[in-house]
Amino acid sequence: MNHKLLKSIATLSGAVIGAGIFGIPYVFSQAGFFTGLINLFFLGIVFLIVNLYVGEISLRTKGKHQIVGYAEKYLGKWGKTTMLITGMIAVYGALVAYATAEGEIFSTVFGINSLVASLVFIGVMIYIVYQGINSVTKWELYLNAGIIVIALVMFIICFFHINPENLTGFSLTKIFVPYGVIMFAFLGMEAIPDLRETLNSHKKLLKKSIIIGSLIPLAIYLLFTIAVLGVTGANTSEVATLELGNQLGNSILYLGNIFAIFAMATSFLVMALAMFWVYNVDYKIKPLTTSLLVFIPTILLTIIKPGSFIQLLAISGAIAGGIQGILVILMHRKAVKMGKRKPEYSIKSYLLIDIIIGLVFILGVIFTLYYLF
Repeated sequence: MNHKLLKSIATLSGAVIGAGIFGIPYVFSQAGFFTGLINLFFLGIVFLIVNLYVGEISLRTKGKHQIVGYAEKYLGKWGKTTMLITGMIAVYGALVAYATAEGEIFSTVFGINSLVASLVFIGVMIYIVYQGINSVTKWELYLNAGIIVIALVMFIICFFHINPENLTGFSLTKIFVPYGVIMFAFLGMEAIPDLRETLNSHKKLLKKSIIIGSLIPLAIYLLFTIAVLGVTGANTSEVATLELGNQLGNSILYLGNIFAIFAMATSFLVMALAMFWVYNVDYKIKPLTTSLLVFIPTILLTIIKPGSFIQLLAISGAIAGGIQGILVILMHRKAVKMGKRKPEYSIKSYLLIDIIIGLVFILGVIFTLYYLF
């Protein structure tokens, strides 16, 4: 397989697979396994479509932009401002969730202070991001290979301890309970402009990299949730690997938490780099100032800790992801008419499908806020 294609797949799947995976088993346990399964597959397909839309938008546009820049080009100033605000909610919410969860994991495994561990983790990520996209994509490739191997090993170990009764349950009244967390788990569209840069002269591979990079997380989420929920059932913890260790012993605790560390590190790197480029490319802010704008709010919010792990995921996912999804649909329809470059691929959009997806995003925001508050 083309090396650039591998790197772009790793970048997208790495951006997507992050803290959200560790909240999915918990919300499945709260809503019922089959309720969660409907959310997982439906939103997985929705975000595959949205990601392909973003890829096509980037290919129809001349010059280098991030997603905020595309919003300005096709929706005007209001689109740029709205995309920036929702992007900040999504990215900073994600970065704080990753840092907080990493701190809890290091605290559980090594007995060190969770806040200190979170801040050390952020410090390491700052160093890697400041090296630029080549450093990030190199680490993404290594970490994603580790994620896939560990996920398969964990599934095999847990398979022999699964209680089928834990993988049951459906409730129509709870259909939106898992929505926000699963929505968050599929967020990663900010990384797609980076894929175009990674592929460079191989832009015809962008569609393939988006499809594979979007489906890998769906497959890993399904395997991970079956493995964890099948073992822990109603006792599933908000950060899923913590209770799994209590059930199956220290070996699975360490393995699961190495998996968690890798998964959240990959997402942190790509999301932080994407926000870095929004400030640097779309707002022409100097790199040093850009780094401060990305990481100082992350550090402060990690210290303040504005909500629980699940609340951070649900709010960031449903609100930011839902609004961003609607903006992408509008941008895509405009880009098809206004784009100045012939794209290497195009996705035919149907008005009815776009309206249905938009309504799902709106309902998701409303019901997530209702369930949380």
